[in-house]
Amino acid sequence: MQLTRALAATSDPGVWTPAEMPEWAVPAAFGILTIVYALIVFEVVHRALAAAVGGIVAVITLHIIGNGPDLGTVVTWIDEETIGLLIGMMVIVDILGKTGVFEWAAVQAYALSGGSIWRLSIIL
Repeated sequence: MQLTRALAATSDPGVWTPAEMPEWAVPAAFGILTIVYALIVFEVVHRALAAAVGGIVAVITLHIIGNGPDLGTVVTWIDEETIGLLIGMMVIVDILGKTGVFEWAAVQAYALSGGSIWRLSIIL
């Protein structure tokens, strides 16, 4: 734990360093994560909305603790290349899903496996 604190403590300007966390911080983070997973698993709301709300609640919890990052720091955590890659992949998967290529690939994989669950797992 000391090593983590030493690595996090930096004097560079513009770098967010976390404050000392109170005893309830870890259970609160675990609770946020559990609630987000429950919302996703039981499909109470759309998974993207559940993840966004969970992220917002986590940042608000950091502000309640007393040393939350400012908006400029939070924006620097967003990697534009990763967002672009994910959006591009989602577009490709959506188009391919409408053509039926995934169903065709599943049938081909099952036929190639000969009904063996182990072979099917390796093929997939």
